[in-house]
Amino acid sequence: MTMLLSEVARRRPRAGVGVGVGEAGEDLPVTGRLPGELRGRYLRVAPDPRGAAPAGFCVPAWSGGLVHGVQLGGGRARWHRRQRAGRMLPAGEPGEPGEHAACLRSHPSVDPDTGELHAVASYPDLPFVEHLVLAADGRERGCDPIPVTAAALMPAVSVTRRHLVLYDLPVRHSRAATLVGARAPYRWDPEHPARLGVLRRGAGGGAVRWVEVSPCFVLHPLNAYDDGGRIVLDVIRHERAFGPERADRARPAPTLWRWTVDPAGRVAEEQLSDRAEEFPTVDDRRRGRRHRYGYGVGLASGGDRAGRAVLKHDLVAGTVQAHEVGPGRTVEEAVFVPRAPDAAEDDGWLLAVAHDAVRDRSEVLVLDAREPAGPPVAVVHLPVRLPAGCHATWSPTG
Repeated sequence: MTMLLSEVARRRPRAGVGVGVGEAGEDLPVTGRLPGELRGRYLRVAPDPRGAAPAGFCVPAWSGGLVHGVQLGGGRARWHRRQRAGRMLPAGEPGEPGEHAACLRSHPSVDPDTGELHAVASYPDLPFVEHLVLAADGRERGCDPIPVTAAALMPAVSVTRRHLVLYDLPVRHSRAATLVGARAPYRWDPEHPARLGVLRRGAGGGAVRWVEVSPCFVLHPLNAYDDGGRIVLDVIRHERAFGPERADRARPAPTLWRWTVDPAGRVAEEQLSDRAEEFPTVDDRRRGRRHRYGYGVGLASGGDRAGRAVLKHDLVAGTVQAHEVGPGRTVEEAVFVPRAPDAAEDDGWLLAVAHDAVRDRSEVLVLDAREPAGPPVAVVHLPVRLPAGCHATWSPTG
C-alpha cells in the first residue's frame, strides 16, 4: 500500500476515533524498558477489514485504510489508536474510475534533502507513464510524461541525488485478466524486455535512457545512490511474478541483489544475500545516498512466505543478523529510528509489529539496531491483534 503518511503523522488523532488501552490515561503494558529517546509515534498502515472496495478495484487492499498509531515518550507507551486514513491509494491498484484514470503504481520515494516525493503514474491504454513530483507541503511540482512501449506494472521508483530510476520489468497489464475479474489484472510476459529507465533529474522524460537487466520483478527497492558516474541500486529481486500460482510458489524466493549501472549503460548484477526476504528498509537519512546497512523481513521457506525474522544486512562486511520471532509468530516491516538526528547509521532502534497466533494479539518489538539478533530492548503489548498490514513509519516529537 502506498504509504502517504506524512499528513497523518502531522495530525493528532481526533478524540473518540481511536480505540485501545492508554486513551484514558492508562499506559500500554511493556516488557523490558523503553528507551527515553524514543519520543514520537509509530504509525502503520493497513486495510480496514470493515471497508468494501469501490467498483473498479481489483484487490482487497483498497478499503479506505486504517492508520494504527502507538505513542511513545518518556520511557512509556502512552496509547494505541486507530484512525481512518480517508482515501488512500495502494501501490499497484487502479485509481477510482471517473476521478483519475491513472494507476498510481509506484511506492513513492522521498528526497531527504528537499522533502520532495517522487512517484510514477501509469495508464493501461496509453504509451507513457508520468513522473510525478510533490513538494514537501503536498503541492504538485511536476508531472512529466515518459514514453514506454507497454503498460508494465511499475510498483517502484528510485531517486538518487542526480537520477530517477524506473523499473520496467516483464509484468504487464492484462486486459483478458481484467475482463474475467482477476484480483490482480497483471501477468508475467516473457516477451516484454526487462530494463531500467535512467533519467537525470530535471531533464525531460524524453531523455530517459533504457538499460537491460536479466528478466525478473522488483516490488520493493532497498535504496539507490550515485557512485561517481555509476548508479548503485539495491533491490529485492523476484525471479518471476504474476504467473500461475503454482509456478510462482515453485520459484526461488526473493533475495537481495545489487545492480550497478555504469556510464556506458552496462549493468553488473550481484546477489548480496541468499536469505529469502521482502519489505526492505533503510535509515531514512540515507535514502538516495550511500548506505552501509539495510533491513528486511526474513521469509519462511516453501509456499508459506510469512515474515519470520527481522534482518540486518551489513553490506560492507557482508554479514546478516536475524531476530527470529519463533513458532506461531510472524513479523512485518521494520522501521529504523536513530537515537539522535546526528547518530551513526545503525545507532538506534528497529520497530516492527509482531503477531502471536496463539494469543491472537499483536505487539511492537523494539530491537537494538546494532545487535538486532538479541532479545528485544522492549515489547509494547497491544490490546488487539492488528490486521495484516503493509508499511510503517516513525514520526518524531519533541
